[in-house]
Amino acid sequence: MNAMFFRSENLDSPPYAAPSQPTRFRLDRQAIAKGAAVRLARAEEIEDQMDHACETAALGSHTRLPPSDRSSWDSKTWDRYVAEAISQARQRGPELECLRREAAQLDRLLRGP
Repeated sequence: MNAMFFRSENLDSPPYAAPSQPTRFRLDRQAIAKGAAVRLARAEEIEDQMDHACETAALGSHTRLPPSDRSSWDSKTWDRYVAEAISQARQRGPELECLRREAAQLDRLLRGP
């Protein structure tokens, strides 16, 4: 019968070596600012995609109506737009909120003491 035994010099010590000095992290302000900017840019990109999806749903096959001329839209067109906006908010809202929250946290970190 073969048995393996592990021998330890000191059975009370942890199986890892604790660092002698605490690790210090240097916050790079430029990297934090870039992280916030990337998140805000991604949020803006998502908002543009959501707006495009809403306009596409609103106009449907009415290619003669320019999406930017919303003053000429009738109530059915607006109903389709709002219905798609609700759908988009359900689908993309959590990601959008997370990006905005992270960007705000990074911004607060930059302004901190």
